Amino acid sequence: MFGAIDAGLLLDLVRTDGYMYQLDLPLDCPPMLFIDEEYLSSVPVKLDYIDAGGHKAGMLSVKDHPTFDANRTWLDSRGYIRKQTMWWNGDRVLKPFYLNGMLFDIGDKFPCGGAMKIHLKFK
Repeated sequence: MFGAIDAGLLLDLVRTDGYMYQLDLPLDCPPMLFIDEEYLSSVPVKLDYIDAGGHKAGMLSVKDHPTFDANRTWLDSRGYIRKQTMWWNGDRVLKPFYLNGMLFDIGDKFPCGGAMKIHLKFK
Protein backbone atom coordinates (compact mmCIF):
# COMPACT_ATOMS: atom_id res chain seq x y z
CA MET A 1 0.00 0.00 0.00
CA PHE A 2 1.98 2.94 -1.38
CA GLY A 3 5.40 1.58 -0.40
CA ALA A 4 4.53 0.61 3.18
CA ILE A 5 5.97 -2.59 4.68
CA ASP A 6 3.77 -4.88 6.74
CA ALA A 7 4.80 -4.85 10.45
CA GLY A 8 4.71 -8.67 10.62
CA LEU A 9 7.09 -8.90 7.65
CA LEU A 10 9.41 -6.33 9.21
CA LEU A 11 9.49 -8.27 12.52
CA ASP A 12 10.22 -11.51 10.66
CA LEU A 13 13.18 -9.85 8.88
CA VAL A 14 14.52 -8.47 12.15
CA ARG A 15 14.22 -11.89 13.85
CA THR A 16 16.10 -13.65 11.04
CA ASP A 17 19.00 -11.23 11.49
CA GLY A 18 19.12 -12.07 15.22
CA TYR A 19 18.10 -8.66 16.53
CA MET A 20 15.11 -9.84 18.53
CA TYR A 21 15.04 -12.58 21.12
CA GLN A 22 12.95 -13.42 24.15
CA LEU A 23 14.50 -12.86 27.56
CA ASP A 24 13.96 -15.53 30.18
CA LEU A 25 12.67 -13.70 33.21
CA PRO A 26 12.46 -15.32 36.64
CA LEU A 27 8.77 -14.74 37.27
CA ASP A 28 8.25 -17.42 39.89
CA CYS A 29 7.19 -16.17 43.30
CA PRO A 30 8.68 -17.71 46.44
CA PRO A 31 6.19 -19.82 48.38
CA MET A 32 4.28 -18.20 51.23
CA LEU A 33 3.81 -20.21 54.42
CA PHE A 34 1.67 -19.24 57.38
CA ILE A 35 1.99 -20.85 60.79
CA ASP A 36 -0.23 -19.81 63.72
CA GLU A 37 1.71 -18.23 66.57
CA GLU A 38 0.62 -20.96 68.96
CA TYR A 39 2.70 -23.43 66.91
CA LEU A 40 5.81 -21.22 66.95
CA SER A 41 6.93 -22.72 70.21
CA SER A 42 8.62 -25.63 71.89
CA VAL A 43 6.85 -28.40 73.74
CA PRO A 44 8.23 -30.20 76.80
CA VAL A 45 9.30 -33.81 76.46
CA LYS A 46 9.84 -36.11 79.43
CA LEU A 47 12.49 -38.76 78.97
CA ASP A 48 12.32 -41.74 81.36
CA TYR A 49 15.27 -43.98 81.96
CA ILE A 50 16.31 -46.65 84.46
CA ASP A 51 19.83 -46.32 85.82
CA ALA A 52 22.15 -49.19 86.71
CA GLY A 53 20.77 -49.43 90.28
CA GLY A 54 17.25 -50.10 89.01
CA HIS A 55 15.94 -46.67 89.95
CA LYS A 56 13.55 -45.00 87.57
CA ALA A 57 14.43 -41.39 86.88
CA GLY A 58 13.57 -38.83 84.26
CA MET A 59 14.72 -35.73 82.47
CA LEU A 60 12.79 -32.88 80.96
CA SER A 61 13.73 -31.62 77.53
CA VAL A 62 12.05 -29.60 74.78
CA LYS A 63 11.48 -30.07 71.08
CA ASP A 64 9.75 -28.08 68.34
CA HIS A 65 5.98 -28.15 68.16
CA PRO A 66 4.95 -30.98 65.78
CA THR A 67 3.21 -28.54 63.39
CA PHE A 68 6.30 -26.34 63.17
CA ASP A 69 8.49 -29.41 62.72
CA ALA A 70 6.26 -30.68 59.88
CA ASN A 71 6.64 -27.35 58.07
CA ARG A 72 10.39 -27.40 58.69
CA THR A 73 10.62 -30.92 57.24
CA TRP A 74 8.55 -29.85 54.21
CA LEU A 75 10.92 -26.92 53.56
CA ASP A 76 13.91 -29.26 53.86
CA SER A 77 12.43 -31.85 51.48
CA ARG A 78 11.78 -29.16 48.83
CA GLY A 79 15.30 -27.70 49.16
CA TYR A 80 14.35 -24.38 50.76
CA ILE A 81 16.40 -24.95 53.93
CA ARG A 82 19.19 -27.25 55.04
CA LYS A 83 17.87 -28.91 58.18
CA GLN A 84 20.36 -29.61 60.97
CA THR A 85 19.40 -32.30 63.46
CA MET A 86 22.56 -32.42 65.57
CA TRP A 87 22.17 -28.96 67.11
CA TRP A 88 19.61 -26.18 67.55
CA ASN A 89 19.28 -23.10 65.34
CA GLY A 90 21.66 -24.39 62.68
CA ASP A 91 19.25 -24.43 59.73
CA ARG A 92 20.16 -22.22 56.76
CA VAL A 93 17.97 -20.94 53.95
CA LEU A 94 18.94 -22.23 50.48
CA LYS A 95 16.09 -20.73 48.40
CA PRO A 96 13.95 -17.69 49.28
CA PHE A 97 10.47 -18.11 50.77
CA TYR A 98 8.01 -16.21 52.95
CA LEU A 99 6.96 -17.29 56.43
CA ASN A 100 4.14 -15.32 58.07
CA GLY A 101 4.79 -12.43 55.70
CA MET A 102 8.56 -12.20 56.30
CA LEU A 103 11.04 -13.00 53.54
CA PHE A 104 13.73 -15.53 54.36
CA ASP A 105 16.50 -15.04 51.80
CA ILE A 106 19.46 -17.20 50.84
CA GLY A 107 21.92 -17.59 53.73
CA ASP A 108 19.51 -16.46 56.47
CA LYS A 109 19.17 -18.44 59.69
CA PHE A 110 16.02 -20.49 60.18
CA PRO A 111 15.70 -20.79 63.96
CA CYS A 112 13.92 -23.42 66.02
CA GLY A 113 10.24 -23.16 66.89
CA GLY A 114 10.82 -21.54 70.27
CA ALA A 115 12.99 -18.79 68.80
CA MET A 116 11.00 -18.26 65.61
CA LYS A 117 8.25 -16.15 67.22
CA ILE A 118 10.84 -13.63 68.49
CA HIS A 119 12.83 -13.82 65.24
CA LEU A 120 9.77 -12.87 63.17
CA LYS A 121 9.08 -9.84 65.39
CA PHE A 122 12.60 -8.42 65.03
CA LYS A 123 13.42 -9.37 61.42
